[in-house]
Amino acid sequence: NKTYESVISGPNGFILPNPGKFEEIYQNLTRISNNLRTFSVYKKDELPVRWHMKNTSRLNGKLYILAKPGYAFWNNLFEYIQNSTRSMTFESGTHGYDNEDPKMRAMFMASGPAFRKNTTGQPFDNVHVYPLIANVLGLKEPASGVRPDRTITDFNPLLTDRSRWSGSSRSGSAPCPASHFLGFLATALIHVVARRPLL
Repeated sequence: NKTYESVISGPNGFILPNPGKFEEIYQNLTRISNNLRTFSVYKKDELPVRWHMKNTSRLNGKLYILAKPGYAFWNNLFEYIQNSTRSMTFESGTHGYDNEDPKMRAMFMASGPAFRKNTTGQPFDNVHVYPLIANVLGLKEPASGVRPDRTITDFNPLLTDRSRWSGSSRSGSAPCPASHFLGFLATALIHVVARRPLL
């Protein structure tokens, strides 16, 4: 008889222990995790704050498991892929790993009148791309809490003098011409996965 239900999706998954089995399953998974060192197991209150998962009631009574890059939990999808190939050896990609892992970093490249040449910046989150582009266009910054962990003026070293933030909003400044922005879009590569330096 199964002592739990599970929802597995590649590198992560949720385990719902049967009544009275929560601590037993948690201890068993923790022991296996410590031995293999290929995944981590979390109770709800152990989840990192940066994942924004701790305060949802949907995780009550559940355990969260997360594989390290290079590993994934076997599930029906992988079995289907394997059975669909002519060989027992196959390659498959997935996503959902810890976005703080350096292997999960993406790359942001930009070129145009708003950006300094040959400049490298500090890592930033994808949510900061929106206010960055809004600034380049001379638009008012959103008031939706889109910048949770840094000051937007941190981007100033990457921008030309006329494109820098002078305050919390550039609503009164002149926007870049549309042709310049189209050029920016044509040369900007944004891979929305995780935190990555600006090149």
